[in-house]
Amino acid sequence: MIGRYAEAVTRMAEGSSLEQDLVEIKEKVEPAMARLKENDLVVQRENEELAQVEAQIAELQARRALILHAEMVRSRPDVN
Repeated sequence: MIGRYAEAVTRMAEGSSLEQDLVEIKEKVEPAMARLKENDLVVQRENEELAQVEAQIAELQARRALILHAEMVRSRPDVN
């Protein structure tokens, strides 16, 4: 009976130690997790900016194509 009690106390102490270890790990990880979240937000903003720049490039390329086409049409001699 005393042996079982001792085992139970030992298990409780081990459980408490594991819980304390978990708390310490969480405390150590929290700053890194906060930095990761912050970095994710930065990457998200940069991706949005990149998408805007890519859209502007596509628009400029379309304008350029129209201008080149118009110049080509104007420079063609009349077939009439």
